[in-house]
Amino acid sequence: MAGATVCVVGLSALARLLTTTAIFALAWPVFTQMRNWHNWCHHLENPNLYDHTVLAWHTFGSAVL
Repeated sequence: MAGATVCVVGLSALARLLTTTAIFALAWPVFTQMRNWHNWCHHLENPNLYDHTVLAWHTFGSAVL
């Protein structure tokens, strides 16, 4: 019984890790685009063009619950 529990817990942890990795890999282009836009706005010397809350929402949205 304990061996089955360890197996289920281990597979569950592996599934969560793979899910988190997949979501992060799929969201990477969005983060790169947002970082580039942030740098461009600072290049224009107008930091008000960039909304920092968007990055926070994408970060929280990509977290596995």
